[in-house]
Amino acid sequence: MGPKNSTTYIQRVDKDGNIRWGVNGIKVNNLEDGLKDTRITSDGEGGCALLLSETGFDYPNAPNKNYLKMVRYNSEGECLWRTKLDSSFSNTTNFQLNRITRGGNHYYFSFYKGNNILKRINKYGELNSYHQLPYSGIATYKDTDIFFRDIEAYLSGYYKISKLDYRGDTTWTKTVSFENFCREGGGQLLPDNREGVYMSHICNDSIMYFDSLGNVYYKKFEGIDIGGFEFPDGNNGIITYNDTLAKRFNSDGIALWQGGVIFLHDPQNAYSEYYIADNNGGLIVVYWSTIGGIFAQHTGRNGDLGIVTSVIREVKNFIPSNFFITQNYPNPFNITTSFKISVSHKASVKVKIFDILGRQLQVLINTTFEAGIHEIQWDASLESTGIYFYTLEVNGNKISNHKMLLTK
Repeated sequence: MGPKNSTTYIQRVDKDGNIRWGVNGIKVNNLEDGLKDTRITSDGEGGCALLLSETGFDYPNAPNKNYLKMVRYNSEGECLWRTKLDSSFSNTTNFQLNRITRGGNHYYFSFYKGNNILKRINKYGELNSYHQLPYSGIATYKDTDIFFRDIEAYLSGYYKISKLDYRGDTTWTKTVSFENFCREGGGQLLPDNREGVYMSHICNDSIMYFDSLGNVYYKKFEGIDIGGFEFPDGNNGIITYNDTLAKRFNSDGIALWQGGVIFLHDPQNAYSEYYIADNNGGLIVVYWSTIGGIFAQHTGRNGDLGIVTSVIREVKNFIPSNFFITQNYPNPFNITTSFKISVSHKASVKVKIFDILGRQLQVLINTTFEAGIHEIQWDASLESTGIYFYTLEVNGNKISNHKMLLTK
């Protein structure tokens, strides 16, 4: 998948690593559609749903410039429906897709258009307006439990988490102060099937948890390490992915995959990795390799790592579908290390370096990148041995953060 003036394809890989939708997948859009950005989620029935931001022909008074649509495919790769969702941002330059997630019989998606907007569409493609809220982050396990984090509160220095019911009415709202000794893993919301939600905010191996009634406490997860990606495991536990290492913890905070599972044995050649939990205790990693092609790998609920599946062999003029910064390589490193940044369309990009206490040491880059893959380096010759963190910001929005280890 890629941005403007690119054709988009999707592919399905089954649990045995077999590709199901032809040699090159299914074409979703044409070159003239001008895909700007995209998000994808499972439909829970073997198919998928895609949220597409398209720009159309790029000339004055073009008839189809800038609109948002959604499309759903079944398990056989047949298109079930396409729905145009919003064309009111035709003159909006700061439009940005946030995410899409499935809960019960609905898909919940969010985007920024001057402020953050949350909408809901059912599995038949019928749209319902839902909320226009100052939130950042949305998560749901089923239609009766929708959680979101207030972005204005976050920018003011505290967390404000709300739970909404099926109608969009607020069930509860809780406010929690930041604590200096705690670390944030992007503040991701991770719902469980007990009507509660974890937030990737860790204090002394404990993660913040909001139960079904909105009570807040920390749950112990011995050895958990956030700062990469975190996912609900579908069984009230958590899966983490950081520095090519995946870990799974059950609801009691016990590590289930002893030693973790290592993906990407050739990380220096992997671009634009995409991670998603299979909702059955496993994790799937999809990535594009500089060697050529798009590949996928899956680990089951017991931590058994499957074979690497070639999804598409030949990929030319690759343009990423989203913004992403890879884990630094090598890691651990001595003196210098490299990062690769995936840029889906022209944007202002910052990379910041922090020490283990959260103090900003350096703005490594602050520039405008065109769409594509960009590689940068950090020279840490003036720094001491220890753990450091780096964050990616795009157009002023924090996208992700990672941990790295400097050894001298």
